[in-house]
Amino acid sequence: MDEMELKNLGEAARVTEKLADFAGNVVAILTHVEKGKGTLTAAVPEGRAEEFKERLEKRHVPYVEIAYTNPETKEKSMFFVYRDSDREKMAQIIKAFALEVDQSCHEVDLASFEEMMQGKEFGSVSGLTREEVYIFREAAKDHNIHFCVVADGSRYGIVANDAVALEDALADMCFNMAGPRGKEYREKVAECLRQREAFSQKAKPGKGTVKYVVDARNPENFISIDEWGFTTHSIRSREEIGLDGKREIVYYDARHKIHFEPGKEWLQEAACRLACPVIVDEMPLVEGFTSTGEAVLVPDFAEQYGKFAERMEALRKSAGPDIRRIPSWEPLYSRERLEGYRGLPVGLVAKLQKIHIPGLYINGGDIAYPKESEKEVEAWMAEYFYRDMAAEQREEARERHRGTDRNEAVDFMLSIEPLKRKGLYARYRTPVEFMAGVQREAMENMENREVVRQTFDREAARQLRERLTDRRIAQDLEK
Repeated sequence: MDEMELKNLGEAARVTEKLADFAGNVVAILTHVEKGKGTLTAAVPEGRAEEFKERLEKRHVPYVEIAYTNPETKEKSMFFVYRDSDREKMAQIIKAFALEVDQSCHEVDLASFEEMMQGKEFGSVSGLTREEVYIFREAAKDHNIHFCVVADGSRYGIVANDAVALEDALADMCFNMAGPRGKEYREKVAECLRQREAFSQKAKPGKGTVKYVVDARNPENFISIDEWGFTTHSIRSREEIGLDGKREIVYYDARHKIHFEPGKEWLQEAACRLACPVIVDEMPLVEGFTSTGEAVLVPDFAEQYGKFAERMEALRKSAGPDIRRIPSWEPLYSRERLEGYRGLPVGLVAKLQKIHIPGLYINGGDIAYPKESEKEVEAWMAEYFYRDMAAEQREEARERHRGTDRNEAVDFMLSIEPLKRKGLYARYRTPVEFMAGVQREAMENMENREVVRQTFDREAARQLRERLTDRRIAQDLEK
């Protein structure tokens, strides 16, 4: 048998295998339908269909694919029909697939991370404090990275789908914590987390009692907390016709969900979804709860709600620190916080170089400065640039020269911090001997945080599950 015959035989075998797989999938789905069960459908762009099929085959999900072309946009898609009994498995597959397609930053749950990373290389770092985790989350927003936070003894670890992107995000984290501005930022984050901690302690109920976290802006949304967990509630109304034929407004708990997860972090997250969370010991709108956690409302709900809303409005005005927002990192410069002039006469700029104005940058005939220095610059410009101009000429000159667009001095100021950050990135790292100040301090912090690369296999999955379990146990002990 020659080489061509062998090649043809191999191709025929692959076609036969594909036909067998297709037939097997069809039989599996038809048998499922014949038993009176249903099917569901997932749509994927044609260009990503092969990747999606690989995921289905790895997870042994039978499917039938149907090609579809949108008659208006001409976009081609592939529809995958699958058994409704595979709903949960498909939900994980679709979520992981969507994350992989999405080229932005996402913090994911461990199950999605496992689904996404099977057989692939990932990166991990350990030894982060709680404050550093929150600062990392802020820094990671500028990177294409999917990550999961796990336990690391009394501290935390981060696993990510891309080891290089993880190093770059860590570099930004370390940069944001360096220098006087970094110290101030860390202190703000730590204070916010202390406030959240105090909030959780205040919301902790005694044995056999219930406490409530209420949205003071919208009191129909609240959380009930007991010793077993917490339940989120959302009261709504609808019009019904009573037994006497009259129309009446009925109030009910439209969206209630019980959370048995241990640990205060989950409660904090739920509370932070409210517009203005405040803690109260009593809820006059509720007279009890059903076995499924639904709030049983008082008969005179509408009347009680009006009184309760007034009380909540008073509490809102004295609610104290807002636990919902972790402080954000402020860049050194932003175009919105700068002013400038462009195309100024060379002789004028030469004079300007001889005086000290805080934050002033000069590039050729362009100047830039923080808005805090505007009064000094304007006073100097009035003295030396506008002095002999009539009012109309002065306005024309300001229109021609003033602004931050197409201003090379402004562009230089905006590039300072990004260039220092880039010098810390794995692919563009600046030699340590050329670093100074904030950049060198950030580099020293990075040296204590080694990113480990490994392949995601069963052992790696087991270790991560144990670390996540350890974290929940630790939170339960704190609770």
